[in-house]
Amino acid sequence: MLAITVADVPCGQGRIGTRTARLVGGQNAIPHEFPWMVSISRKGGHFCGGTLLNSRFVLTAAHCLCSGASVIPTGQLRVSLGEYNLKGPEVPASREERVARAILHPGHKCGRYVDDIALLEFARPIAWSESVKPACLPVATGKPGYSAFGGELAKAAGWGWFGEDRSKYSLWRAPESRSNSTNIQFLTKCKFQFHLFPDTTKNHPKYFINTNTLLEQIDKREYRKKPLGKDPSVKSYLSFNVIDNHKRADVLQKVEVRVIENSVCREWYASQGKSTRVESKQMCAGHEEGGRDSCWGDSGGPLMIGSHPSDNVMVVGVVSSGVGCARPRLPGVYTRVSEYIPWITQHVLSVR
Repeated sequence: MLAITVADVPCGQGRIGTRTARLVGGQNAIPHEFPWMVSISRKGGHFCGGTLLNSRFVLTAAHCLCSGASVIPTGQLRVSLGEYNLKGPEVPASREERVARAILHPGHKCGRYVDDIALLEFARPIAWSESVKPACLPVATGKPGYSAFGGELAKAAGWGWFGEDRSKYSLWRAPESRSNSTNIQFLTKCKFQFHLFPDTTKNHPKYFINTNTLLEQIDKREYRKKPLGKDPSVKSYLSFNVIDNHKRADVLQKVEVRVIENSVCREWYASQGKSTRVESKQMCAGHEEGGRDSCWGDSGGPLMIGSHPSDNVMVVGVVSSGVGCARPRLPGVYTRVSEYIPWITQHVLSVR
């Protein structure tokens, strides 16, 4: 398994950590173990991860840059480098960089998870250090040295949620006399399975229930259902999963997962009654018994495998989607980076 680089310094060289794993079922990474890992924030709050490719570009998930059906203005985005503990000081100090340009894959549409890959370009080139280094990339699909990584052990990393509390699914019914509106006064925070807007304690003007239905804010506690398609799938009942603050990681987490062949992944999802499609441009990683997985807030972060023979770390997947977190036979779904090497290099090598 060969690795390639788009940086002007050696790639994929982090501090060596342990291979044991406790994200969901993960453990703390060691400082500088993944110096290419970045935190993407909006209005001061982390909401997605990303991977440094060179001194100008970060690789992330396209859905991270969407707010509902619109793309988040780049002026609202910040990227933190050399980050380990989001709530504590770093040694050396972490750095926050502005974003000059966001490049979403042309095949991606906000609200969907096809071609879920994007690049962020810094306003200025960054400087390398012990805590800030680039990751390697895999060989492009179909090229000599290419691997699909089926059965390989991989690592995911991020500052996402430790898990989902499925006992806290709540259900509201729209009042019969006002069947087009729903009062959610008891809901102070809303967290969806996938990022449709950044995490925050503030009231959002709109909530997407799915691609067909939108909750439009009337006042601070009242929302009107607004169908976006001909046959909205949410009509009388609305279901939310409430996640507690204390379940989110401040210290960078890592977890070891196994890459699942796409055909096997499809079979597992079907066995759980899920209609999730796993395309050739995607890949799955997790465990049949569940227990270890990426979760909310890890979106955009890397799925990593060591190259041979150098063992430099390459990012082979981008955290994209899934059903819940760490559930049996429902592994995480990642964007397969090798499918996008021509698109990535086209952009990152054209800017120096």
